[in-house]
Amino acid sequence: MSAYRQFCTLNLDLSWIGLGTGSTTGGYFCTPRGARVIGWAGSDGIHFCFVRGHGGMVFAVSPSRAGPPYVRLLARTFRDFLRLVLASHSATILEQIPDWDEARWVDAVAEAAVVPEQQAVLDTIRQTWSLDPMPEPYRYVRTLQDAFDAQSLRFPQPKTQRKPTWQVTFDSFFGQETRERPGREVAVDKRFAWDGQDWRVPSLYLCRAGLVVDVCLEADAERIGAYRAKWETAQDRPKPSRALREQMEAENPLHAAVRVRAELNGTLLPESGSCSVVWLPGLGEDAANSAEAEAARLHYGCSDPSGWMFLRASFAWPGKRKPRIRTLELILEPLPTFFPGPQLADPQSGQTYDLVHPVSGQTHVMTVLDTTRETLPEGRFPDDGSDWPRCFTQLAYILEPDLPAGVLSVHDANPGDPPRRGRNGNAIGRADGCTALFVSVPAADRRRVACSELRFAPAGRVTWALSFHVITSQEHRVEIF
Repeated sequence: MSAYRQFCTLNLDLSWIGLGTGSTTGGYFCTPRGARVIGWAGSDGIHFCFVRGHGGMVFAVSPSRAGPPYVRLLARTFRDFLRLVLASHSATILEQIPDWDEARWVDAVAEAAVVPEQQAVLDTIRQTWSLDPMPEPYRYVRTLQDAFDAQSLRFPQPKTQRKPTWQVTFDSFFGQETRERPGREVAVDKRFAWDGQDWRVPSLYLCRAGLVVDVCLEADAERIGAYRAKWETAQDRPKPSRALREQMEAENPLHAAVRVRAELNGTLLPESGSCSVVWLPGLGEDAANSAEAEAARLHYGCSDPSGWMFLRASFAWPGKRKPRIRTLELILEPLPTFFPGPQLADPQSGQTYDLVHPVSGQTHVMTVLDTTRETLPEGRFPDDGSDWPRCFTQLAYILEPDLPAGVLSVHDANPGDPPRRGRNGNAIGRADGCTALFVSVPAADRRRVACSELRFAPAGRVTWALSFHVITSQEHRVEIF
């Protein structure tokens, strides 16, 4: 911990790199026992911590995930954690590594804008500690997570569920306890339609540190029932494919790809964090909505037959005190939506494919330049006694006309091979195989490169799954005052 204490003496505003201030104990059901929180991401209750008995290892805790594991190891040491932050510019995006393949994650890092205040914090860390960015952050984290025994973590005993007291504070989210004084509720009850969905702003809360706004998304019970019936089998799978997960999310009537912002007296307020809970109608005896979702539904008088998503967003005041509110607008900014693309079975050099953009309708011609079989050197993986797969296929192609980074994703449609047992007889590695690779090319080169999953033997044929991620609607402004 001495390295962390020395780091704290720098007195930096770490919220710029996803390590904002907050409770040092966490307070969530999935916060490990003995945790010491070192920073908060600012959304969905995500926090980073040390855990007693695990030395200087740094963990990410994600309470809003749909299911376990809620805690994942990020770094062996605090210095390694800082090197990861330097490589990705923020701790927040490190938490998303288990959800994406390497190509998409690297694209997300490249596309994320780095503001001057954020860069200043990163430069101070780099210069003060003489640290270099982690050269392969994605592979470092996934390799570490594959080898970590999650059974070594202990968690608080679950408490008897009780109806939570309805209190909204600036630094807490749904279901999180805090000692801060609750904010003053101001009833709004603003209803509007946007992007084919029914929305409502029931209340906002004036807190000492800033503004908290609750936004509700309503969905018809029949639509929810049809969605659940369609995807019931897929949801029971241990690990659906990436394309299937994205399609399920895109079709979910209670999913909203949206970022909420607030404009007070003509000036955008700094975003502090957001979280959400979902209430589903018609659950059977073996399932139940969370106490937090039920409390929100009852407090706001939301109808029982419908389903609801409750989104809470927090915004800091521009100064040390709450300003006089003359005008207030909420801005709903759409995020990219997933569209499934074609699957290419064993494409060969010189083949072309017509890809139709799902929104513009424009045809983009994909030309395969070459496909090559490659093998990673043995030293690329830790010497822990495991036998790691090292064979992969590399696909090089160009698009005409080209698309911005992140719009088109090309990845292996099938899982790779998991590592084989180590010398101690314990299976090491994820059940769904090793991660895909990412190969960068010079910015001036129009070539794009995708890499398959890792396997022990060269793949005879590789099927590549294509998908688009496109913004489909315009931002929407809601006048509150």
